[in-house]
Amino acid sequence: MKLKWCMDSLFLLWIWFVLIAAGCSTEADPETKSVDLVIHSFYSDHRVEMLKDVVEHYTANSNKEIHVRFETIPDDFDRLGQLEALYKSGEQVDLIWVPGTISHSELALRGYADSLSHYMANLNLADYYIDLSRFEFAGQLYALPLRWTEYVIYYNKDVFDRYQVPYPHHEWTYEELAEAASRLTIPEEGIIGIQHGSSLFYTVGGAYAGATFDESGGRLVLNSEDALAGIRFLVDQFRYNKIDGRIGEDLSRGFITEPEFFDGHVAMTVSTTTAHRAMTEHVPHLGMAPFPRGDAQQLGLSELDSMAISPLSEHKEEAFDLLRYLTSDIEGVSLLVQSGFTLPLLRDEQLYAEWHQFYGDEYADTIQFILQNNEHNFGFPPPVPGYSNMLMKAAPLFIDPQQGLYSGLLEPDEQFANMIETINLEWELERVNEWEPLYDQWDGN
Repeated sequence: MKLKWCMDSLFLLWIWFVLIAAGCSTEADPETKSVDLVIHSFYSDHRVEMLKDVVEHYTANSNKEIHVRFETIPDDFDRLGQLEALYKSGEQVDLIWVPGTISHSELALRGYADSLSHYMANLNLADYYIDLSRFEFAGQLYALPLRWTEYVIYYNKDVFDRYQVPYPHHEWTYEELAEAASRLTIPEEGIIGIQHGSSLFYTVGGAYAGATFDESGGRLVLNSEDALAGIRFLVDQFRYNKIDGRIGEDLSRGFITEPEFFDGHVAMTVSTTTAHRAMTEHVPHLGMAPFPRGDAQQLGLSELDSMAISPLSEHKEEAFDLLRYLTSDIEGVSLLVQSGFTLPLLRDEQLYAEWHQFYGDEYADTIQFILQNNEHNFGFPPPVPGYSNMLMKAAPLFIDPQQGLYSGLLEPDEQFANMIETINLEWELERVNEWEPLYDQWDGN
């Protein structure tokens, strides 16, 4: 009887422990409470997949239960208008992946980004390669750099060797590019000198004039005499030397052939550093060169995206933790660099070594040269509101295949100079009529 009582007592004690444990496990633990975050982006391609992989690594190792969803913002080129529609829609918005075409002064004045001043103690801002002042407005930081890529000229060494043309080098000029592309445009063999060369029209004027914007950052100076001379030189190379394989002087008749860089029928192509891995997989003897020098300077084309916290977010602490991991944590940034998503954003020896390992010394040295010589281009928005609309108006003048400079139908003459001046005047009027009133209403978050 006594033995049975003891066994019953032990059994009841065991049940008591089980109930206590169950009771404890059903209590809400603030450290493991599930949080849903939403990142909104204008992109829907491989860049999003790259970032998703690193975000999944973060959530899998977080001490909180975090679920992150990516949503695509419709991209009709009026990106500020789309952000306005998003913020009025009532959708959950925690983080915004900000493309480099939007100035952070615009984000701040419209109330689309939260000031990061509350989080500064948890950031080591001195570690960044990028000058963070471009993400500031009125002395406050509104975003952190997320993705930095550069446009480069990839070239097929086998094609250059076959026709005994010297390779491009770091200090090469537009004249050297034109000579190489002309010699390597051989219609009867289906070879063209350069593909996707329209992007060069964004930079050639600044390379010859010495600047893209004036000192205030609020005016284009691409209608100066020196800028027009550089643009004229490049227009003539495409129009008369047909270095991209066009049939006529303009693009209305198309191209002699539609070769691919990967099949060995294109000597040079313009693409971003993000494409490096695919390029090396398909072109065994690949070279990489910066955009050429003009009479004044070497100038390239950048993409500098950032990430900002939405003022609408109800999970700002968790949003900041994710933002910090992706933009300033060595582990997170290292994973993004290893995937080819971004160039190094932080000054860190381990990160620098991984970057060299990913690209190889030859390519890494070329990119390092570009990073040291390649500011103040269209990919680095000046801290002046109205930049987004200005760029929407200016871009077609350079790259439109039907009416822009690249098409061969637009002359870099007085009419073109007046078009640039009209864009400048409209930019100034937009600042006065639309943005300056917002300064008075802006409360600095």
